[in-house]
Amino acid sequence: MLSRRRKVSVFEKHEVYVLQLEDIIGLKLQAMRNDPKREAIDQLDINKILDHLKFKSSNINWELLEEYFELFDRKEDFIELKTYYGLSE
Repeated sequence: MLSRRRKVSVFEKHEVYVLQLEDIIGLKLQAMRNDPKREAIDQLDINKILDHLKFKSSNINWELLEEYFELFDRKEDFIELKTYYGLSE
């Protein structure tokens, strides 16, 4: 994750490193695994992130997302997401 981070300017005078949105989704999946009570809010966050990527015409790195979903035993959820975004297997 850290190797994919990028530096962005904030308020025209500060620079901060940010993760790729796919990596943030990976962290959300880990949070759900560690605390199942978080699932509803983290799932909503994941959907909002993917909608943002879709509507901003950004490329979604589906291969990276698949790795994260498999890592946290959520392959079925990954397949559902791909189907929702018109990329069914």
